[in-house]
Amino acid sequence: MQNDNFNSSNTQQPLSPYQQPYNMPPPRKRSVLMRVLLAATAVIVALGIGVGVAYYMDQSKGAKPAAQDTVASQTFYYRDGKTVLDDAPAFKAHVLDQLQAKYGGSRLKQGEWSITTTLDPALQKTAKDQVQTAKAALTQRRTASATFMAQDVSNGQILSWVNGWDETASSGPLSNKKTEWGMLMLPVVYGAYFDSGKGTADTMLDDTRGVLPGWPCNNVALPAQGGNCLYNYDQKFLGPLSAKQALGGMRLVPAVKAAVAIKDTSSSPDFTHIVQAAKTLGGDGKCYEDQQLTTEASCSGAAVLGDGLFAQRNSMLHAYATLANEGKKLPQAVWLQVTHDGKAIDKWQQPKSEQAIKAAAANNVRTILADSTVSYLGKQSDLFVLPGNKAISTVAGLEMSGTQAAALQFTQRYVAALWVTADGSAFAGAIETSALAVTHGWLAGADK
Repeated sequence: MQNDNFNSSNTQQPLSPYQQPYNMPPPRKRSVLMRVLLAATAVIVALGIGVGVAYYMDQSKGAKPAAQDTVASQTFYYRDGKTVLDDAPAFKAHVLDQLQAKYGGSRLKQGEWSITTTLDPALQKTAKDQVQTAKAALTQRRTASATFMAQDVSNGQILSWVNGWDETASSGPLSNKKTEWGMLMLPVVYGAYFDSGKGTADTMLDDTRGVLPGWPCNNVALPAQGGNCLYNYDQKFLGPLSAKQALGGMRLVPAVKAAVAIKDTSSSPDFTHIVQAAKTLGGDGKCYEDQQLTTEASCSGAAVLGDGLFAQRNSMLHAYATLANEGKKLPQAVWLQVTHDGKAIDKWQQPKSEQAIKAAAANNVRTILADSTVSYLGKQSDLFVLPGNKAISTVAGLEMSGTQAAALQFTQRYVAALWVTADGSAFAGAIETSALAVTHGWLAGADK
């Protein structure tokens, strides 16, 4: 049946393949080349849209763009620039800390780094050998770990750095964490005393019990029994002593009196000037309220004795290098050249020295510490000389808790130090003698 609505006049005719609505004229025919080009363009556009969608989807999932930061590679060498430094993890960590401070942490994560360090391969071996040789004697005296460092006095370069018995990364935290100055602080105090002009090696200091800033001394019992007087390590008082005798004997009471003579602390027991004396020589030092060393505090008279005054070991080494160098301070160096992506960006040059304290003051300390006749270590007089009768300045002793000790020796060419930590209890026996065997052995090897 015919649809009544059907009308041939309004029947829509199919459009020609080239006919567009609204009676637009048909497009012109394209050449074969043009059609190929258009097809290729369509493919490219489609791919672009696909990549864009995929990227958007990745971004919506928190994905990162394809480009990633380059992982840095770092190669360390001994000072010859050829021998790879494949151990000494604690030293290398310290080098990286210095590089980060200078160039920024983000840059260190990019590209290839080549660092020619200041470590001497022969002297590093000497240090390892000396530590290993002394290990039995040190562990017999309840030593749990040891750190050795040595520096060239003439240029500030660290030549040896051994951390732990086997130089493994696991012993790294010991290497350069802050530790108390301990007895190493006393020569710094006398250096400031001589430099201030308030005393000379012959000036008399009174080694007697009495009131001192931080020690009211109204209870003369021993500190372990609740007393509040300052006692020397041997719990004796020797009366009037020259500064030479007091420093050589590492007497605590005269050291505090020398510090007070530099700056009157009667109105306020502030010993900031003693901390500054260490910094002047190239060391550092801070006092803290908490055992975690997070909250700084003002330093009391105990800082004169290195008690509660914390610093990094390499800074202590640096301070003694200045004393050995007639009071002339040089920057401490740990690399000779640094190359980044094949380009040398840092090359060590001999720096100019700074006269930190008077030469006479530094030489006073050096000669006193080299005199075995006034040293409390005088019975080991052989430790005060090298072959050829060359004098060695020597200082060693415990920090106040008795669980850490240091031995440091220096000539006008080198300074060497060993820090040892007890296994949780006090050291057994004369730990100083065993530790000094390491520093003396290294100096003897370096002097050849």
